[in-house]
Amino acid sequence: MEIVVRCYGNVREAVTADRTELTVETGATVADVLDRLAGEYTDLEGLIDDEDTLVVMRDGRHLDPSTQLADGDQLNVSTSPMRD
Repeated sequence: MEIVVRCYGNVREAVTADRTELTVETGATVADVLDRLAGEYTDLEGLIDDEDTLVVMRDGRHLDPSTQLADGDQLNVSTSPMRD
């Protein structure tokens, strides 16, 4: 599956880009994507470990780490609350 991760604030600084495209396995979850990003961008690891700080949204809705993703999903990831 192909997904797009749009990065904001401290997440963008850690990833050094405002967006990245990932190929993930079918059935991948938000947690899988965050783990993958942390593996590729070590500056992001501390932000991901603090679950109270990280906000992940899709289509204007907050996502739980166990949420399964679909091909073509676009995730918005930030360390500060984003407006719905």
